[in-house]
Amino acid sequence: MGDQTRRAELIVFDLDDTLYSEWQHALSGYAAIAEALADELRADFDLVERMVHHYRTGDRMRVFNALLADLGRTDADVLVPRMIEIYRTHDADIRLFPDADAVLTRLRGKVVLGLLSDGPVEKQQAKVDKLGLADRVDHVVLTGRWGREFWKPHERGYRWLEEACGVSGPACVYVGNDVSKDFVAPNRLGWRTVMVDRPENLMKHAAAPGGEPGHVIETLDALEAVLG
Repeated sequence: MGDQTRRAELIVFDLDDTLYSEWQHALSGYAAIAEALADELRADFDLVERMVHHYRTGDRMRVFNALLADLGRTDADVLVPRMIEIYRTHDADIRLFPDADAVLTRLRGKVVLGLLSDGPVEKQQAKVDKLGLADRVDHVVLTGRWGREFWKPHERGYRWLEEACGVSGPACVYVGNDVSKDFVAPNRLGWRTVMVDRPENLMKHAAAPGGEPGHVIETLDALEAVLG
């Protein structure tokens, strides 16, 4: 991976569960759905609590389908797209992790800062706007603008940042939380990689081939120490 002691010139962060809690976003979205569709989704149980149950115990991509099945609804083909749209476009009640807020403040002006995130572009852009990240980093790369085939572990986003900043290899650092996709491409490109393995993170995945990070920390307060 090259000279791992080289001074970092570009530090790029993942978004979900790295800089803020995706779980917080999910709760916010579920509450928005329950409020918007309260008259249509009448139930003798709490809608948010039931969606939380399915998020924790089932397929997180089919939480809305599972809820509608519990309600005995047969119009999921109509309701699920509406629920997804509410979820993606609601005014999310999210905020940066305290250590993320602090590290962005510490590093601002010392190195070039970037953000690289996958997902539907409208949804991810809304998060960036809500968190005020456009004013906190130098480059925001949302791979959804190019299409799902360019989501991580594809190299395109990382290479775009290399070209935009004029740096490559161990001068670049990627900070993420998902060993199934975050670190494959930057490892291959010779970047340094750091995983934030927060104890409260609900999204745990098996590592992809070549996807193990160079360093593991539990808080971004330790980032500069592992980079040297």
